Amino acid sequence: MAFSATDDYYKQTITQILAEQEVISDKTFDQCAFSHCNFLSCTFNNCRITNCTFTTCSLNVIKLPNTTLEDISFTDSKVLGTDYTDASSLVRLSFNNCQTSYSTFFACTLTTLAMTHCTAHEINFSQSSLVEANFKHTDLQDTIFHNTNLYKANFELAFNYSIDVKNNKIKKASFSLPQAMSLLNRLEIKIV
Repeated sequence: MAFSATDDYYKQTITQILAEQEVISDKTFDQCAFSHCNFLSCTFNNCRITNCTFTTCSLNVIKLPNTTLEDISFTDSKVLGTDYTDASSLVRLSFNNCQTSYSTFFACTLTTLAMTHCTAHEINFSQSSLVEANFKHTDLQDTIFHNTNLYKANFELAFNYSIDVKNNKIKKASFSLPQAMSLLNRLEIKIV
């Protein structure tokens, strides 16, 4: 068992937890710093995780039913294959220098998401609201943006993205050359 019967963890440093396929239920983590922890295929059920940092952690294939993630910062971590669609709330998530591939944010509202300097392959952002999201320096190979609100999103120095300008809202989003040329791919135009 990764955690004791205590329901609330406040301003604690949590290091070197190794948990595999555990169900962590009805816990509150507020202002905690997780470091060098491994939560492989764990389920955080009905948890509240706020104002926390995860540094050099692995949270691969985790499940988040009825869980709140608010003001969370992931740094130098692996958060692969995570399904965020069952979370009850996702507010101000930040991923820096992380591996976030194979995750799904289908139909999620993620205002001010930051995913910078990340490897983010094959993520599904379909039907999501990513207003003011920041993808600076992120590799978005095969990531899906479909009916996605990308208003004021920052794609400066991001690469390998494919965004259909007809099926996504990209008003006031920022892009940098030469990758921004990929926005023309689905317009069926010829540039000479």
